[in-house]
Amino acid sequence: MSTPKSISGIIGKGSIRHNNRDFYAANVNQDRTKDNIILCKQDIHEAYHELFDKPLSDYNAKQKRKDRRIPDYYEHIRLSKQEKLFYEVIFQIGDMKDTAVGTEDGEQAAVILNEFYNKFAKENPHIHIFNAVIHMDEATPHLHIDFIPVATENKRGLSTKNSLSKALEQQGFKSEGKLNTCSKLWVDREKQRLADCMTEHGLEHETKGIHRSNLSVEEYKLQKRMEEVAEIEEQIAERSEHLSNLDNKINDKQSELEKLSGKAVKIKDLDKIQVENVMFSDKVKLKKDDYYTLLNTAKKYYSYKNTNNSLKSHIKVLENENTSLKQTVSEQKKEISELRSLRGQLNINKLKQEIQRLQTLIDKLFEFIDKFNLRDMWENFIQKSKKRDRDMER
Repeated sequence: MSTPKSISGIIGKGSIRHNNRDFYAANVNQDRTKDNIILCKQDIHEAYHELFDKPLSDYNAKQKRKDRRIPDYYEHIRLSKQEKLFYEVIFQIGDMKDTAVGTEDGEQAAVILNEFYNKFAKENPHIHIFNAVIHMDEATPHLHIDFIPVATENKRGLSTKNSLSKALEQQGFKSEGKLNTCSKLWVDREKQRLADCMTEHGLEHETKGIHRSNLSVEEYKLQKRMEEVAEIEEQIAERSEHLSNLDNKINDKQSELEKLSGKAVKIKDLDKIQVENVMFSDKVKLKKDDYYTLLNTAKKYYSYKNTNNSLKSHIKVLENENTSLKQTVSEQKKEISELRSLRGQLNINKLKQEIQRLQTLIDKLFEFIDKFNLRDMWENFIQKSKKRDRDMER
């Protein structure tokens, strides 16, 4: 067996654009993005149609009142305050010190994560995976799994619907209180499955204990900070893309304005038309060609006059649109500046240093415990503390 490696597994916020590298966060090595392992990639709208179109149609058919019908289940969940459109779970073996990308251990971790993913997909019938990737372009290989929980045989609402708690209950996970929710128990089970995959490859995982539990809290904080940074990076990318579109739109409007402003009414020079007076009359006579030229010019004049009035109105509208767009650009730039300022406040390096400090203290604590053969006493103390916490919750 090699040196034991830690196992991380948490439910994250989820960012499909970040996972699929539609934009790049600061911690991504773009030269390695080609090495990322794409395991599943399905459009989320397509997934919703596949999963819920039939139960949605059945549900709506039973509704006598139109206001109780759901026209679009994706939008229904998107606007819901109870459920999320999708969830993400992240798994990692080791850390940047012992399982870095580009090392033999890092390559082995990627192979194990790949095998683990296949078992994960097979053993979770109520979890529909629509996006999954192993990132090999950050410090340590890690697996992102984005999924939609699918709860079936529901008596209220749709017979099949999006519900994480019910989907996990149908897979045998029942909440045991705030500290052991069904989602936590589920993730712990998957971490054990990952540990089994590591064992099959001759890789030892670290023994579970209270010290690892404490450390995982700090790891969780670090992951949350990383997710916040990724979310901010995504917002910046979206704002920048929107700004670029606005700039293009302004340029298009400006070009249109210039074309309209430069469009002038062109009337043939009428001074060359010769007019002869008719004797003993107030009438005049013209050559036939000149008469039709004058007639056509008059028609064009009135046509152009109406066109010019319309163009002036159009120009006014475009000028107002330009003013509005420029105001929007200014607001967007201000938002980007604020986002970048917030990103700077999330000092991940300091948090990593704090984790390392806590890790050192924890290791020393357990070195002391093992030296004086106090581990059994410590484990009994922890078990009693957990029982006391559960009793208090009841």
